[in-house]
Amino acid sequence: PSSRLLHICRRSASAAAAALWVLLFLSSQPRGAVASRDDDDRPNFIFILTEDMGFGDLACYGHPYAKTPNIDRLAAEGTSFVRFYVTGATCNPSRTGLMTSRHPASFPNYMDDFGLQNATTITDLLYAEGYSTGHMGKWHLGQENDPEQGTYSIEDIRIMSRSHNDPGGKDAVIFNSSIDFIEQHKDRPFYLNVWGHVAHSPVEPHPDLVREFC
Repeated sequence: PSSRLLHICRRSASAAAAALWVLLFLSSQPRGAVASRDDDDRPNFIFILTEDMGFGDLACYGHPYAKTPNIDRLAAEGTSFVRFYVTGATCNPSRTGLMTSRHPASFPNYMDDFGLQNATTITDLLYAEGYSTGHMGKWHLGQENDPEQGTYSIEDIRIMSRSHNDPGGKDAVIFNSSIDFIEQHKDRPFYLNVWGHVAHSPVEPHPDLVREFC
């Protein structure tokens, strides 16, 4: 599923840098200014967020033996950042910064317990401009299933834990649901979070993959 998702992503802006650029751009536009453009001219945004991945864990960032061809292709056809700092080293602070462009310390209450507390998010801005919005995978933007804390204008939220027995890998259900969302909304602009669990806990690779490194 991940290679199929990559194929779909090629015409979409992906990664946090694109998301933050859009957040800054839209916040500077008069309300409705972007929506007046032809929908076909507007890009789609697929924000793929990994857990606990170190800077040097990918082949495109110099890992001596890891094979990450799909991510390497995204890096080769897009933009690679070598001076980039997250707003926090753990789950919720990183997500808070990426979704709001605000530093986590600027919030009066811890965001995983109290949500984003009326902060404007990239999904708020894009939804107001006519985008379909979705979220697949891990949440950690406040208490799950608590509409009072806010869903940040995300229309389709599917909070998923990792799979333990899926032959496609622990995040296969997230990738498959993401592909379903993309195909469902391919005829209009959309924004999609794809937030997985790979690297967050030990990976049990398929024996065929293990043999390549023996």
